Amino acid sequence: MHVLLIGPRGDGEREQTTRRTAAALARGLLAAGERVSWLGPPGEAARLGDPRIELIEADSRPPAFRSVEAQLVDIPRERALCAALRHEPPDLVLVLGFGGANSYLLPWLADRLGVPPIVVASPIAQVLCHRGSLVDREGAACSEWRDARRCAACCRGRSAVGLGALQAGLATLCRPLRGLSPFPHRTAFLNRLDMIAQGLASARLVLVDDEPARAALIELGVPERLLRVGLPPDVGAWRELARGVL
Repeated sequence: MHVLLIGPRGDGEREQTTRRTAAALARGLLAAGERVSWLGPPGEAARLGDPRIELIEADSRPPAFRSVEAQLVDIPRERALCAALRHEPPDLVLVLGFGGANSYLLPWLADRLGVPPIVVASPIAQVLCHRGSLVDREGAACSEWRDARRCAACCRGRSAVGLGALQAGLATLCRPLRGLSPFPHRTAFLNRLDMIAQGLASARLVLVDDEPARAALIELGVPERLLRVGLPPDVGAWRELARGVL
């Protein structure tokens, strides 16, 4: 079995944790006799810990916080994935991280080019929230990820992990531009949820951490039949899951 792993963008704490988990899975699959490819940035091969992992390079970087749409697309990765699938299709594509961590189009592209994708939608905050935290700019926990107007106002304001004072002021001035504004706006957040739902619905299987995450994605419109609670505990369970999808 040939598995193509797609790790997350960025080097934040969450992305590093996901990347370490994915690298361990890649090494485990190799040890079990499977073939493993990895789509990631140039130079990442040294961090994976096994020269047998075949690196497919895509030089992409996380976009600025201010752009809602830009966090959900990644043209270098999308092109690299399409080229790899045309050249030598793997048996399976496994997307680790979703939402701000990866392009929502990756599962759709894999599916359209004939390779079944599995998506790990974890952490769920990264899927549902532009901040990736489900914490608002005041530092309070947020469960109103469906309220596009509230999300836009939250993300237009100044915060330590979002816009600076100057950008927040510009965002306020640009608000009358609506969809033409380069800063977070209500229309972008309406589309964000649609794009997330479309990407996840293109997968053969979507893995989530717990029942609340599953319920949130059902509310978002992801077909219930695609959702599974819990990640496989070991390489053997991952192989069994993959073979079930195939």
